[in-house]
Amino acid sequence: MSDSSRKPDPRRSRFTVGVAVVSLALVMINFLFGLVADVFKVPGLSGLATGFTVPFFLTLSSIIFRKFWTATAIWTLYSIIAVPLSLMGPPGFYKIAIGFFGGFAYDVTAWAISRGKMRKFAYYAATIAYTLALMAGFIGVYLAIPDMPFRETFFKTMYFITAVFIAEGMASVWMALRTYASSFEGTQIDEFFRC
Repeated sequence: MSDSSRKPDPRRSRFTVGVAVVSLALVMINFLFGLVADVFKVPGLSGLATGFTVPFFLTLSSIIFRKFWTATAIWTLYSIIAVPLSLMGPPGFYKIAIGFFGGFAYDVTAWAISRGKMRKFAYYAATIAYTLALMAGFIGVYLAIPDMPFRETFFKTMYFITAVFIAEGMASVWMALRTYASSFEGTQIDEFFRC
């Protein structure tokens, strides 16, 4: 059978579409929070929203898709879309590297821990790894680009931001696990996207 006559694997298409939908939903939700923050002059609201929505969607998607590259694909696509936007900080291509490594840290940690006896804590640990990778990426960017906007503010508040993101992440993982168990587990959506 030649390569041109083979039928495409529908699971791959489902995964690709699912990743695109989740990434676009995250961009729209977080962009909306950013607009609300700008209109009502609430500093930090967009960051607080992102600290909750991203771990929620990464966890829920990782559970539903059951595929290693889920978080990496979602967060990298989100970062590519965010390049010209104010999501994840000032516009710039640096976001792609931060997004890739943050998602990869999530995937590797969730995969490694889910293989052991601490399986039920895999997504919590993955969210911590994602947050630390994200913060390490921003530290690298701010050190490499001295005239980057908000540099001084970031360095003054980075420990606080990290602690808040981890706390929000733990709450969002808990909510994602409950959402999956109550709304998706064993449903047609769960079966359809199982990769």
